[in-house]
Amino acid sequence: MPAPPESSTVTLSIDGREATVPEGTTIWTAAKEVGIEIPVLCHDERYDPVGVCRMCAVDVGGRVLAAACVRPCEDGMDVKTATPSVEKQRATLTKLLLVDQPPIDEDPKETTTADNDLLSLVRDYGVIQVNGIPRGQGRGEDHSNPVISVNHDACILCDRCIRACDDIQGNDVIGRTGKGYSTRISFDLDDPMGESSCVTCGECVAACPTGAIVNKPIRSVPIRPRSQLDQVETVCPYCGVGCALTFNVDREANAIAFTDGRAQPGSQGRLCVKGRYGFDYAASPQRLTKPLIRVEGSYPKGPLSEDVKGEGTGRRKPGGLVDYDQVLPHFREASWEEALDLVAERLQAIHAEHGSQAIAGFGSAKCSNEEAYLFQKLIRAGFGTNNIDHCTRLCHASSVAALFEGVGSGAVSTTYGDIVNADVAILAGTNTTANHPVASSFFKQAKRRGTKLVVVDPRRERIADHADIYCQLKPGTDVAFYNGVMHELIRLGLIDEQFIAERVDGYEDLKRTVEGYPPERAAQFCGIDADTIREIARLWGEAEAAVVYWGMGISQHTTGTDNARCLIALCSITGQVGRPGTGLHPLRGQNNVQGASDAGLIPM
Repeated sequence: MPAPPESSTVTLSIDGREATVPEGTTIWTAAKEVGIEIPVLCHDERYDPVGVCRMCAVDVGGRVLAAACVRPCEDGMDVKTATPSVEKQRATLTKLLLVDQPPIDEDPKETTTADNDLLSLVRDYGVIQVNGIPRGQGRGEDHSNPVISVNHDACILCDRCIRACDDIQGNDVIGRTGKGYSTRISFDLDDPMGESSCVTCGECVAACPTGAIVNKPIRSVPIRPRSQLDQVETVCPYCGVGCALTFNVDREANAIAFTDGRAQPGSQGRLCVKGRYGFDYAASPQRLTKPLIRVEGSYPKGPLSEDVKGEGTGRRKPGGLVDYDQVLPHFREASWEEALDLVAERLQAIHAEHGSQAIAGFGSAKCSNEEAYLFQKLIRAGFGTNNIDHCTRLCHASSVAALFEGVGSGAVSTTYGDIVNADVAILAGTNTTANHPVASSFFKQAKRRGTKLVVVDPRRERIADHADIYCQLKPGTDVAFYNGVMHELIRLGLIDEQFIAERVDGYEDLKRTVEGYPPERAAQFCGIDADTIREIARLWGEAEAAVVYWGMGISQHTTGTDNARCLIALCSITGQVGRPGTGLHPLRGQNNVQGASDAGLIPM
């Protein structure tokens, strides 16, 4: 997107410290830059300021105090952030907000994570109890969500949860309902949270400054203050977005008590339901913690006998669950030494009798680079075979083949967050709201900031609700559709001739191919109106920066490689590679697809 014009600066004094900041900077931001912290309850740097709590009020020399989170700095302004009158107002506000709060020893956040921002102010201002102010009628609680509890009485209507849901995650679930004292937050059309369209990302929990929205304990593991837990920084092991997170580990219970998003440039502290709540499996009683060896004389490998497999068919019971009480008696615990010796002995025997081609290794994109490298080294060097693979050649084999052929590398050439720099983005064959929720939050956020979203998918996924143009093409007609777009780009001259001359091979062949796909003919194949194809070509061709993200709707197809080739060609002939807001991004399903591939966990 076009770079914003350079702004002029203003100079002011804040508690005697001189600050020079760009014009339009708020007092709160300027104060922070010079090392002065102004207390807030409704404000967060990631959201647009609203100034509803008034806790940040400061003296700017006027008749009334000014809210620092919304008041812009002015040249020559003299700001006082902690005068007696300012401190008195903050103490009074704290008392008024404390009236309807649950008792401190019953507060759902203070008694768990111990990070209630309002109660921190209570301690700062020495507010012990509130007398003479009647408590209002209770507004109720909502425990309908499986992992989140809502206590409306603890809510101070700061709107942080609303802005977190809308501005950060782009889900638009939370709002306000009621009037006067009965005003409270609501979900959708005042539905219980667990019955609403809430996706349980937990962004509202992270945003809430009181005990109004909190995590429920998982698997009866009590949530304790962070100071009593071990913090382990890591990367989410689910999808390919790579969100940074912090596990708060309860060593006594040998479990993860709760998870925090960690601020870094990639995910910016965001998490989805999987990244925030999907780790209770670590404390599952069915988790294997020791090697098991099959008991001699036990049932043979293969389909389980009727008495073991229960009422279902195949190896599992209905719901995909194995009855471990019936299966485990057929195994015995073993030491690591015994188990490793047995595996080595059996593999050596197979190799000696049948040769190296009788052995194959299948790794995982959820392993680290080091683990992937060592495993493929074992198979290649230890057993002398290239029979090594992992899941990436199912999900994006066709994309990697096309990328190697087209650009010389199977890696992505842009990031999720870089979409904010794009004028136009095509999302092709991808259900990002379910498979890559944090990535979809960046896509929805970019749309709100002006990026044009074009969603191309035979299946209407939720991301299509945010699209400027949604193309529900016929299944298997991607090549015809993109050929039609490229035909129109070339006809209108909306190509980058210099980029083509310097960096693109085979352009004339491509031009001859797409000449046979004018929008009218492409429309006959794909079912998308010719005028829509023209509009997409115009949007893409006139964009300063344009980017493509695609999923397995493109790759897992009989023409998957050709589908990806079309997207690569689309970017290549318009020079939409190698600059901010441009590039090619196949959305990976697992957390270390690229690393495992780079480490050699593939046959080639």
